[in-house]
Amino acid sequence: MNYSNIKFETKVPIISSEVSTHRTFMDTVGRSTLQLTALNVVDDFRGKELVVTYDYPFLAGFRKPIVIFSSMMATFGVAYLISRLDVSIGRKA
Repeated sequence: MNYSNIKFETKVPIISSEVSTHRTFMDTVGRSTLQLTALNVVDDFRGKELVVTYDYPFLAGFRKPIVIFSSMMATFGVAYLISRLDVSIGRKA
C-alpha cells in the first residue's frame, strides 16, 4: 500500500530519513518504507518513542481483495471455457 504524507517524531537524533516503495512478490503497488539513520545511539536513547503518522486511502483497503476476487473469477472462467472445448479426434456420430 502506498501511504502518503508520512511523518515521524522521535527524541532520538536522526541524521537522515528516506521514504521509498518496497515491492515484493505478488504486490500490486508495493508498500511504503521509512528508513531512519542515527549515529551513536546509546542506552540513553533506548526505549524512546517513535511516532509515525501517515494517510491511508480508503480504497487502498479494497485493492487486494478485488485483485484476488478478479483473478479467481478469471481462473474459473478459463477453466469453464476449456471444459467446453471439443478436443475429440474422431468424427462426430
